[in-house]
Amino acid sequence: MNKTKTTNDVSNLSQLGRYLDENHNVDYDRIKNDTWFLDKIKEFESKDVSALSHDDEFAFWLNAYNLFTIKAVMDVLKKNKQWKGNLTTFSRMKFFVLRKYKIAGKSMSLSALETKIIRRKFKDPRVHFAINCGSSSCPVLYGRLFEGENLNELLENVSFNFVNNLTQVKFDETSKILSLNPIFKWYKNDFKKWAGGIVPFIKKYWKGPIENLDHAKIKYFQYNWTLNSTT
Repeated sequence: MNKTKTTNDVSNLSQLGRYLDENHNVDYDRIKNDTWFLDKIKEFESKDVSALSHDDEFAFWLNAYNLFTIKAVMDVLKKNKQWKGNLTTFSRMKFFVLRKYKIAGKSMSLSALETKIIRRKFKDPRVHFAINCGSSSCPVLYGRLFEGENLNELLENVSFNFVNNLTQVKFDETSKILSLNPIFKWYKNDFKKWAGGIVPFIKKYWKGPIENLDHAKIKYFQYNWTLNSTT
């Protein structure tokens, strides 16, 4: 028997979208005191994932990364309202590696969550377009929480949208230059192991002609670490 979602269930999943503008930048000032967000953080801190299905657990960790990144940003902004994002290597080290949070009963950093759980356990290159690190060049924050029931469809959608966003992936037919977000360079081994390579992955989602992609020269955009804030 299929379980039908109630209106409240759907509304609960979609709450995150209330704090995103048309470009999916985050209104950190508004979300910091939101009861839904604070309750979600508490829920994720103590969640027992041992009984979850594969897809439900996968969705949980993706949501955990996005929610605790928002919390991490708010923690920094609380001390420095003028903070513009992780613009230096040292800042990124503090933010992603040194800061730790209780998630599913364990203390972990965002880096450990991404590397030791999301990437290592689920081995899916699409995760790189589902998690948001709080920067302007990062894949946009999805407007709702992921759920296991339709996770594959959602991962397909975020991957398609990223590949066909000209600020993230751009192919010049004349010069045969394929310009990419550096995410593809940083995680090239993930794309090689789990998708056959960067270009095969892009070809799967690319809505334009794909004949010349195999012979393209790859270059990378400069990554913008500026905070993805509405202000």
